[in-house]
Amino acid sequence: MSRIAIQCPPLGVSVFTGTLAEWKVQPGETIQKDQAILVIETDKVSNDVLASASGVIDDIVVQAGEVVEPEQVLGYIETSGTRSASASAPAAATATTNGKPISPPPASAAPATAVATPVAPPAAATPSSNGHAHAAASADGKPHRYTPRVRRLIREAGLSAPELGTIRGTGRHGRVTPADIERFLASGRVAEQAATTPAYAPLAAAPAPVATAAAPAPKPAVPIMSIPVPTGEERWTSERLSTIRRTIATYLRNSVDQAVHTVSIDECDVTALLALRKRLNAQVEQRYGLRLTLTTFIAKAVAMSLREFPLLNSILDLEAGEVRTAGHVHLGIAVDAPQGLTVPVVRYADTMGLVALQQEINRVAGLVRDGKAQLSDLQGATYTITNAGAEGSIASTPIINYPNVGILGVNKIRRLPVVRNDEIVIRDIMNVSACFDHRLVDGVYNVRFVNRVIGYLEEPASMLL
Repeated sequence: MSRIAIQCPPLGVSVFTGTLAEWKVQPGETIQKDQAILVIETDKVSNDVLASASGVIDDIVVQAGEVVEPEQVLGYIETSGTRSASASAPAAATATTNGKPISPPPASAAPATAVATPVAPPAAATPSSNGHAHAAASADGKPHRYTPRVRRLIREAGLSAPELGTIRGTGRHGRVTPADIERFLASGRVAEQAATTPAYAPLAAAPAPVATAAAPAPKPAVPIMSIPVPTGEERWTSERLSTIRRTIATYLRNSVDQAVHTVSIDECDVTALLALRKRLNAQVEQRYGLRLTLTTFIAKAVAMSLREFPLLNSILDLEAGEVRTAGHVHLGIAVDAPQGLTVPVVRYADTMGLVALQQEINRVAGLVRDGKAQLSDLQGATYTITNAGAEGSIASTPIINYPNVGILGVNKIRRLPVVRNDEIVIRDIMNVSACFDHRLVDGVYNVRFVNRVIGYLEEPASMLL
């Protein structure tokens, strides 16, 4: 007889929470392996979570409608075939999503046992399997995870496990950042902790000298603007905020908080591009049964330009002190779907010709509009493009699809008088808005990238070489 945990699966890059939308089973119900037992909604998609084993639903810990995080325990399966009130240790295998196993629950998630056991000292930080993060026990028993840079600071300062447990992480999900370590050292608490906790060995033999400067005062919390309450005399209607809209709001707020958004806007003469597209479509429609859209030419120009400007095809990880540059171009394409703006990913866009690119854009956009997109269809974009011109916008400042460091928005094409060779002529002009994360990308670098994109679009035949 064994009892295994049902855990929330990974939700995707930069997706930290979801909502448990529905339990498809009830406690005491017999289930089969790979049976869909619950639904989790996240950024515009719903995913079934499958049972990792046959058995009986023993307990439901999280109710429908509650917000959940990856690896959170949602319930338990009794694999003996009979429901048990006793709590044994969860097995290593847990629930799966889309047939993929997920990691076992942390030790803190195990059910309590009736036999008391001695409490061991907090564990010191040890290398993880991937070498990227460490885990150590904090004073409240919750695990900390450390980036390589933080681990180096810990080693250099010779911080002990009890000292680490007193440091409050201010990074994402409470992670301890290098600034937290430096602030702790500057506060002089190392010496105090070392004097009061001699039973624990330090992580390094020689502690670093400790400064005695006072710690900086914490920043005051940003007040939230109060929402006026309807008086009853005014005509208002109310409805509950949908999970998707709430996720979009949270996601965009996170992007604005994390990245330093800066935007440049330029003009692009697409007269030659529209003429070339018209000529090509006469052949492409007959041969492949589809039409090339303006978005496909833009995607092609962006993918080719990112090869020459790889910094815009990167991720900035300040906690790890790293810039990770992709050796491929996975383009996020913003789609106006019935459930809200959604960004499916066209993978390896830099390897495709115009026809293949059009076919793939049509495929992923169709999945989104039909509500059939899976999490995997929305994950892994390295750069994003969006088109606000379809609804008539002539300029826009799109928000970066974090953790991307850049996004390019195109706008309405207008017939405008412009000067060419000292003569006023009528041309098809489109404004291009390129937003970038100024922490990593300089303005001149972004402008050069945009000029390269514009160059391809103004001389579109160069994309066919």
